Amino acid sequence: MQQLPFLTGNDPKSYLAGWHNISLDVTAIDHSPILNASPATFLQQFGPARAARALALVHLAMFESANRLTGARYESLVFPTNEPPPAANPNAVAAAISESAFQVISWLYPGLTDMALTSRMGGQCVTSDPLILREYIYCSLAETRKAFGEDSTQIGIALGREIAGRIKTKFQGDGSATPEPVWSSDFSPRTVPAAGQFQITQWQIDPVSKLQVALGGRWGDVHPMTLSSSFQFRRSEAQSPIRRHRDKDPTNWDSYKALIEYAGEYRLNSTGLSDPAIALARDGFFVAQLWAYDATAGLCAPGRLYNQIADAVLKEIVDKPASRRQGAIDPDKVEDVARFYSLVNLALGDAAIAAWDEKYHFQFPRPITVIRSTQAKDPNTKKVWYPLGAQVTNSEDGKNISPPFPAYPSGHATFGGALFGVLRQYVADPNTFEFKFLSDEFNGKNKDVYNYVRCLSNAENPDGSTGGKYAKFCRERTFTFSCAERENADSRIFMGVHWIFDADDGIVLGNQVASHVVRTALKDKSGGVQPVLFSAPPGLKRADLICRDTAWPDGWEEAFGAKDFVTTEIR
Repeated sequence: MQQLPFLTGNDPKSYLAGWHNISLDVTAIDHSPILNASPATFLQQFGPARAARALALVHLAMFESANRLTGARYESLVFPTNEPPPAANPNAVAAAISESAFQVISWLYPGLTDMALTSRMGGQCVTSDPLILREYIYCSLAETRKAFGEDSTQIGIALGREIAGRIKTKFQGDGSATPEPVWSSDFSPRTVPAAGQFQITQWQIDPVSKLQVALGGRWGDVHPMTLSSSFQFRRSEAQSPIRRHRDKDPTNWDSYKALIEYAGEYRLNSTGLSDPAIALARDGFFVAQLWAYDATAGLCAPGRLYNQIADAVLKEIVDKPASRRQGAIDPDKVEDVARFYSLVNLALGDAAIAAWDEKYHFQFPRPITVIRSTQAKDPNTKKVWYPLGAQVTNSEDGKNISPPFPAYPSGHATFGGALFGVLRQYVADPNTFEFKFLSDEFNGKNKDVYNYVRCLSNAENPDGSTGGKYAKFCRERTFTFSCAERENADSRIFMGVHWIFDADDGIVLGNQVASHVVRTALKDKSGGVQPVLFSAPPGLKRADLICRDTAWPDGWEEAFGAKDFVTTEIR
């Protein structure tokens, strides 16, 4: 897809692309606190769930702006169905998109409004680097005045502010402002400890980070954007991981052996390395890092990753012949492109609510506490297991940890299921469609926990070798929707922070959310294209879903307990 000028010219899609990228920059910067800065400046939408909600609201604002001024072909989330839209005015769209996006970003990130942001896009609108966020709106509207005139710009500004105000009114009381619970004060474990010990199936504090916060512990109480309730797709108690595992020896849980063998290391007396279980040359190590985006500086949380993938897919959609596209999008229409991003982000936002509802309903433990509890029963055990852990990219902390919230279901898997469930609606051949993507974790700029910049040219690898280890992951890789969905979910197992059933059930939950969002939100009033399959083709085994350039070690299926896995159809 030809790169549109950034916030310049007479194509409203350039302003949509610009504010889309600004929203991704802002959430990355929000996760990058600077020493000596006010704490209120950063971490205003911290973590996977809050970041996903923020991106959804910004993209909803831009969609409502584009839709309202191009004839309101699609249903709205903030305007009543009986409220007629204003007369179509394509010349006002760019200003409305710019103003609505800026106003929502300013509401969500008040501490960053006058912060200097690093521009990635270039173009006439960028006169200095970095540029202050507030300068973007001044510059953007100056460009719309030149391209579309003062009258159309004023119409767009007025509508943009109205839309931002309606979004703020609708969502500011949705429960998202509730403070995070803390173990030592207001968090309530699902089970009561007996003789000072919790049941093996109870989530507990990560013994490495010792973080007391239960991140997202109230997120299941947030009012969803499109779902009828946060627990609309919650599994029954009979289907729960607790019921399936409470009477089983943890060493026989599916993927326990895989975690021991592929996803961590043993440390002797907590100091020094001994008998490393994970070989740095294994693809699983790099896959775990590629999909990480673990709420870290410059990367943000997974929501930014999945928007970057949506960018890559949209580029392929635009570049493909029209016969390869679904009728759900005309890439020349700003309202269609805005709807594409809005549906993706609404699905991600509601996927977070659904996943965190299940997480804190079942409170299923992370592998580290289960594995260590089994080790503790062996009086001869002198070595302690450590997971590869959530990547603290660009941090000086020096240790990877398990995220401070329960395991089941995997948030990454749920987000991925929601993303690819939506994306399948936009191509005529979702089972064979391919896109290319390079993760920011491997862009040659971001450093890992060892202070090593991954993919830095001619640099030394973490294991002391030079060249070759990262090569496959330091360039764009080619993915199908199904293989990317699977690899994204399984990456968290190789990271050592999830079980295989967290990943499997997370994908299904995300697919279900995608199905609901596509069927109920921002619908084409004329009927439009009917939804297609939201999941991977039914009946496939896990081995059928592996990306073609990825190699897993011999015996991985047995270690994962994955022999009986078969994909489930979701429509």
